[in-house]
Amino acid sequence: AAFENWYTDHARNPYSATLFTKVGFSIFNTPLGALASNDGSFYKFVTWPEMPNLYPLGSVFVFLPFGLLLENGVVPAFVFKMEIVLFLVVSHVCMYFFLKRFWKKDISFVLKALGAYFLYVVLVVYSANGQFDSVAFLFSIVAVAMFLESRYDFFLLFATISATFKYQAGIFLLPLVLVGLLKLFHQFKPFDFFKNKIVLAALGLVIVDLFT
Repeated sequence: AAFENWYTDHARNPYSATLFTKVGFSIFNTPLGALASNDGSFYKFVTWPEMPNLYPLGSVFVFLPFGLLLENGVVPAFVFKMEIVLFLVVSHVCMYFFLKRFWKKDISFVLKALGAYFLYVVLVVYSANGQFDSVAFLFSIVAVAMFLESRYDFFLLFATISATFKYQAGIFLLPLVLVGLLKLFHQFKPFDFFKNKIVLAALGLVIVDLFT
């Protein structure tokens, strides 16, 4: 069902998600092959059986509805196409927010056009291959927008949400996260910093991400 036949995330991740409902956080530290060998699910799909789940907790929430459909006998090709359609829709939402927020910037039109084209191609190709990078990217766009508006607590929250879907988002946003933390430390007294519910929510997600 994928655009290029060698991608299997759209088939593997739904099974990992349903496996999470049975064995919990073990999918993040136990080889999936070992877990699958003791699992009687109707739908089972494992690649790299010696590895645990490759993505953080957010992937479970993205793929669990599709995993439940597969577990209940819905035709796999249909479910995989549903996944891809969802990711393509999210990709276009990403492009809308990106263009709305950044197209007005005083930058060369050629550079903006090339950047938009490159981003569109990457997002669409990844989505068409069943990759859910567009979900993480959507929250990254919101995070950067919050950073540019100096709303650093919300920036941290959306940055950590993005990393909860894909670790790579946390790596790319790390320089801004460090700057955002410094800005927050200047805005708040030490104890007031930890009274901010938005910051506490972000810290909670960081702990979850480190565990998974």
